[in-house]
Amino acid sequence: YTEALAGYQNALGMKPDEAYPKGKISEINTILGQQKTLQENYDKAIALADKDLAAKNYTDAIKGYQSAIALKPEENYPKDKITEINGILAQQKALQESYEKAIAAADKAFAEKSYTDALTGYQSAQGIKPAEKYPQDKITEINTIRGQQKALQEDYDKAIASADKAFADKDYTLATTGYQSALGIKPGEKYPQDKLA
Repeated sequence: YTEALAGYQNALGMKPDEAYPKGKISEINTILGQQKTLQENYDKAIALADKDLAAKNYTDAIKGYQSAIALKPEENYPKDKITEINGILAQQKALQESYEKAIAAADKAFAEKSYTDALTGYQSAQGIKPAEKYPQDKITEINTIRGQQKALQEDYDKAIASADKAFADKDYTLATTGYQSALGIKPGEKYPQDKLA
């Protein structure tokens, strides 16, 4: 259009009263104005979509790139960016599914009091999505429970050791008290029940 415009302007310079070159110059200026507006709108759509992409507003970014494609379908940049976003969204979906699977397995293990398996599951979930608070809270809870269990086991072991010593020394009153104390700490244990019997 630039060369054509120069040619019509040259012709008009030779014959200023000719209508044809005036009409063509006007037509070219209209086309150039439309192209400029189209480019400006395209550039705005791309700038906004790029901003949304940088802010991880993927849905808005896709809409922006689609607007740019509608303006200039031959451009590859917005198409490439939509492909990039779809890849990111697919990765996020896969990550979320892995996270949810790890949490579900860990929650099941926790409900069954399989704390080692639960801890492994929550640590796996935390590795997948480090910013999530839930797995860290559950890891802290498990560590607290395990600490309590360890202290309980130590108290139980001391009571049993004391009762076994008293039993070996034939101090059956002290032994009975010791085994009962051990049962108070861990009611389901068979060993102190057998010794009491």
